[in-house]
Amino acid sequence: MTLALLGHWPQWDGFITFLTVTCGWIISLALHEFSHAYTAYRHGDLSVEEKGYLTLNPLLYTHPFLSIVVPVLFLLMGGIGLPGGAVYINTQAIKSRKALSLISLAGPAANALVAIVLLTVLHFAPIPPLFLPSISLLLFLQISAILFNMLPIPGLDGFGFIQPWLPPALLTRFKDLTGIIVLAMMYAFFTDSFISRAFWEVVIFFSDVIGINIDWVRKGFSMMRFWELW
Repeated sequence: MTLALLGHWPQWDGFITFLTVTCGWIISLALHEFSHAYTAYRHGDLSVEEKGYLTLNPLLYTHPFLSIVVPVLFLLMGGIGLPGGAVYINTQAIKSRKALSLISLAGPAANALVAIVLLTVLHFAPIPPLFLPSISLLLFLQISAILFNMLPIPGLDGFGFIQPWLPPALLTRFKDLTGIIVLAMMYAFFTDSFISRAFWEVVIFFSDVIGINIDWVRKGFSMMRFWELW
């Protein structure tokens, strides 16, 4: 039995990659939501502490399924770095429009901080070759999450950033069209559409600029789906 398992050593490399990327992605999701909550707390919403949002426990965020399971499933399918379900912020407790914008910006800023740490590790730390694909993939996912989440589309942080400054009539219109906008976004980004291809070209461009080896990213995607090799 042991010899049979050892005979599948490439798959065990893939399993290690799967664990590294999945755990790393869950941690980055928790940091993303924590950053929203902490910024809201600093600007007047004390309820986030009562809800447990400041504990970095991903299970305490709005909905564990939306916050953790769905983003991880999209990740396993080789998809986009999908943000998790947002924490609930009591906007009535926030004293200014600027603060509301900063709260929305805090999540992507956390992804940027994670990306900087991963980039530093990738370029300056003595990483064992086994972990190069997983670190490269995690870094690539941070870039995709930042770019996707900063799009000015309802439900994403990019829209949350500009929302406090939009006229009420326009916000009402957006609210009425939310369902259609979400469906259009799903089609545009999760099919082989022009928008999807253009988005990934932009992600690859920025990844290349900061020194991510796309070949390592592709290898990471392939290795983490270790079950396909059995």
